[in-house]
Amino acid sequence: MRKYFLFSVVAGSWLAQLGACGGGSGADVKSAFDRFTPTTRFSYFGAIPFSNNGTAMLGVIGEKEIGGETYQRYKIGLDVTDPAALANPATQGPEFWMREKAKGRFEVAGASATTDNVVATFNAPVEFDANWKTGETQSMAIAGTSTSASEPQPKTFRISGQGAVTEDGVSVTTAKGVFSGCRHFEGTFTIEDGTIPGIPVGSAYPVEAWYHPTLGIVSVKLPVVSMDVGLGGEEDFGSATSGENTIRKVGFLSGATNRFELSTADRAGEWDADKDSHAKMLLELRWATEEDARNHPAPDPLLVRVTFGTFGGMFYFPHQLVESPLSIFHPEENGQGYKYWYAYVDEGAKNQPENGITYDIIVEKDPSLPPLRASARIRYRIWTP
Repeated sequence: MRKYFLFSVVAGSWLAQLGACGGGSGADVKSAFDRFTPTTRFSYFGAIPFSNNGTAMLGVIGEKEIGGETYQRYKIGLDVTDPAALANPATQGPEFWMREKAKGRFEVAGASATTDNVVATFNAPVEFDANWKTGETQSMAIAGTSTSASEPQPKTFRISGQGAVTEDGVSVTTAKGVFSGCRHFEGTFTIEDGTIPGIPVGSAYPVEAWYHPTLGIVSVKLPVVSMDVGLGGEEDFGSATSGENTIRKVGFLSGATNRFELSTADRAGEWDADKDSHAKMLLELRWATEEDARNHPAPDPLLVRVTFGTFGGMFYFPHQLVESPLSIFHPEENGQGYKYWYAYVDEGAKNQPENGITYDIIVEKDPSLPPLRASARIRYRIWTP
């Protein structure tokens, strides 16, 4: 239980230090991805403590009032691939409570974990500044009390840490591909008070993370809990319930996963796109590894099938993949020599007799091809009966 508590507190604290919430309207489909928002969900793969299949999902699942302040509840759901399951109270994994006090300045007030009903409350909220200068060291101190089902009496703990941005604009390779334009954070943390089996008090333990300006944390290494994870995808289905809405997704086609789909039905599980209003749909493809992104030939349409279409409306919209040396969605990658392929559709389905359809972007890759990254955005109007 104590090891799980350490994972909750340290992961929460460092994620808070490296992450942020924000974003824009996403009104221009042909623009760089906004910063992630409370509706964004991140999928991770790799060596994840207490995970059965090496997957986890991170996202905001609600709010929590602490000391008269409102904090967002960030949940790390273990073995979760469906965003709807993230907020399920039965979903295993830690959560932490964080708010943004000012641009780039964050405050974490505590953490909890579903296993053994662990709850850790900080004596005072811990503040972080995400806009460090390269080479600048920051320190943190976390002190508080924890309770659990097996140890209902409050136990004190105290953890200290320090870290620095050691590199800017670097690339990091994960199991799913290469991410460029990242900030590399390195640091250590020390258990100063509290009993954690197998972890001596007073020793400093290393932690590393790579932060991408729009995709958030793309890689984390925390050897003390055998944690080595990388980003495997991102999705955001917007917050609008009427009028215009924008959805986006980043995914990797590799291994046994060779299909990518972004659909307006992802927002609410409904066919609720307006057939009478044009949907603007943009797809960006890039080979996932660094070498392939520079040198591999263009996607063969016989081996990489791209579909723009609808369900409940016209099925297929014609399109053409066009090569570009620049990324629209991920401009921080520009200048690396990567090649990108784009397809854009601006269409509606006015001839359909009934309203309430979906707009979809689907990519299917032959397994013989190397890993492929797909990024897509759809802006459409929600239809209400």
